[in-house]
Amino acid sequence: MSRVRFTAFADLHYAPAWFKSEAGERLAAIQKRAIESKSDLIVSLGDFSHFPSEAQALIEQYNNTGIPNYHVLGNHEFDHDSPAEVIAAYGMENCYYSFDFNGFKFIMLDNNSFSDYPGICFHYSRRNYFDHGSGREYIAPEQVEWFRETVKNSPIPCIVMSHASLDYPNQIPNREELLAIIRESQDTPGRVMLCVNGHNHRNHLSVVDNVAYLDLNSATFDWVSKPHSFYPREWYKQYECVGNQVIFAEPLSAVITLDTRGNLEIEGIKGSFVCGVTREMTGNPDSLYPCECDVLSAKVKL
Repeated sequence: MSRVRFTAFADLHYAPAWFKSEAGERLAAIQKRAIESKSDLIVSLGDFSHFPSEAQALIEQYNNTGIPNYHVLGNHEFDHDSPAEVIAAYGMENCYYSFDFNGFKFIMLDNNSFSDYPGICFHYSRRNYFDHGSGREYIAPEQVEWFRETVKNSPIPCIVMSHASLDYPNQIPNREELLAIIRESQDTPGRVMLCVNGHNHRNHLSVVDNVAYLDLNSATFDWVSKPHSFYPREWYKQYECVGNQVIFAEPLSAVITLDTRGNLEIEGIKGSFVCGVTREMTGNPDSLYPCECDVLSAKVKL
């Protein structure tokens, strides 16, 4: 039996002039939890920084956890930088990749392409995705084929990680192609066991066709489109977008343990809202799942 234990977090959103995030302090707490939980590795599920090329101190902090660490790339990684600049800042070789660890294959997807015409994709770069609202979050055709071959040829169970969700409808426009590959792979039971994503700043777990899908809450805050004025006045002078934040007091993360017998355990965390400001107070309608300042805990047999 193989077993892996890892700490995952999402949506740290380091952008000092835009957001009140205390990114360094939050990251330190997440790193401390990873070490104390004896995690084998730590994973950021995207939107680590809006300015990777200017976030070297935070990146160095992440790299000095003392255990292996990895990135999935989120859409906001490309608010300021090109793909080449992002992967250079993070020390990556490509925007998507896989690696083997403790008897599992981790597959790190990149859903940061837009498509205005079927089959033709362009990668996000320097905020260009805001010009393509209806055709965003694609996984490019060549990556879909790479995913197919990677899963098909894996001799060990796979854990799939992405920024956007493969489980939510109407998020990754070509998600059905990926889900079909996952379903086809299950002719070998347990070929794909777990999919984890960030992006939605939400907290949800579902099991479909014996595959667990975990939507991991933001480490930092929820975004509200209608600004509010509940925080101290000086914050609005210091942070351009603080009125669009509902901030979590605790840095949220999950400690996830999975073995090849199908035992999945998620160790979440309970939190609270900074200044007691909830999404309901701001007058913004909620999305598919409620805004919660925690990460769920669960034990599942796959």
